[in-house]
Amino acid sequence: MRSPSRAVTFALLLGCTAALCQQKIETVTVKDVAPPPSPRFPARWYPADTVPVTESLVPVTGDHYTAVAVQTSTFQNPQTGKTDVRVDKGFTARDSHGRTRVEDPPSGAVNGVPIRNVRVQDPVSHCSFHWDEPAAALVASPERPVAIVTCLPRTVNYVYFDIWAQKNFTSVRDVTSDTGSEHGEPLGKRMFGEVEAIGVRNTITRKNAQTGELVTSGGEIWYSPSIREVVRLRSNPTEVPGGTPDAELTEIHLVEPEPALFYPPANYRIFTLAELNESHPPAQARPSVGPSR
Repeated sequence: MRSPSRAVTFALLLGCTAALCQQKIETVTVKDVAPPPSPRFPARWYPADTVPVTESLVPVTGDHYTAVAVQTSTFQNPQTGKTDVRVDKGFTARDSHGRTRVEDPPSGAVNGVPIRNVRVQDPVSHCSFHWDEPAAALVASPERPVAIVTCLPRTVNYVYFDIWAQKNFTSVRDVTSDTGSEHGEPLGKRMFGEVEAIGVRNTITRKNAQTGELVTSGGEIWYSPSIREVVRLRSNPTEVPGGTPDAELTEIHLVEPEPALFYPPANYRIFTLAELNESHPPAQARPSVGPSR
């Protein structure tokens, strides 16, 4: 279940002007009913069906892969005054049914062991999970670690729209509006691991309303039609440190991920948020952040 905010973020990173963002994008809605409840997906996890029917973005199916997501950030070091660079890496995968797994880079440590947060979206069951790994470092007692589950109703409307159908990757594009201008320059095609991507460089010029100074921003975006994913986002090198991080999918392999990646490990207890609040499991067993929808 891809979050609507993800598509909006992509549009902004593409550097679309108001005129482009307001273009009508045709959508298709498809009703989807999750499989009957089972021991792995019990009925108590699901809220009642709603009227009108709950909507969610349609999953990307059929184009499976695994990759390592690399995010590169630049920031001003307050102690030295110099520009420092930070590189974070995390595993990501999608299976042919549209299930996704994202492992965030370690953000802390427990008992000296780096801990990473894992987020899974399962559009087949209409559920998402998140938990921390590795389990061995999370608890110093017999209590098992915890995974959190959040489910949509069993009946949803999946909404499909192809934001990329509106984008021009093959010819120069210039758009002018009252607030400034945008220039799009095709970058051709290139390989990222096992997939081919098409690229465009967007340059956006805006006038500062207070100073009248022209401010330039933008960057490059590379999109792979074969896996229907952005494989590289690169900000304009003239932007100040602390701006949009650069992001890239590396080590891309067109393989079907193991099914076990998309469900909490067997030694985890699975709670809904309501159950978690009622049972008050040990704090050290709780996942560090909420699920991303």
